[in-house]
Amino acid sequence: MFETSCKYVRMFLVVVMLSAVCAASGYAHDTWVIMQNYMPKPSEAAVLKVANAHLFAIPGEEFHTRDKVEKVFFLSPDDKNIPSTPQGEIAYQSDALKAQGTYLAVAVPVNGFFSKTRKDIIAAKAKRH
Repeated sequence: MFETSCKYVRMFLVVVMLSAVCAASGYAHDTWVIMQNYMPKPSEAAVLKVANAHLFAIPGEEFHTRDKVEKVFFLSPDDKNIPSTPQGEIAYQSDALKAQGTYLAVAVPVNGFFSKTRKDIIAAKAKRH
């Protein structure tokens, strides 16, 4: 009898833990590139803003200022780098696009992205001592 009740209690706790894991919100520090026009014509310049968001939501007003962005550039369909120039405090503009096709916008934040793991925390504590 005691073994049966322990089995049910254990199964109940597993179900509760799995439910808690499935119901938890996902947190992230995502860097977003928001284009002014996602289909510019070949003679137009591409204009974008770099933003940050949490909870996998599209950013509203958390735009990165120029001091938080290391560089922004575009890759053309023929694999050439197209530099961008800052426009104001939060926007970046490319040179006029030369050809029709798919361009890749790349925004590199200052310091990139990092995550602290248990190993990183232990290494940081060892450096302090």
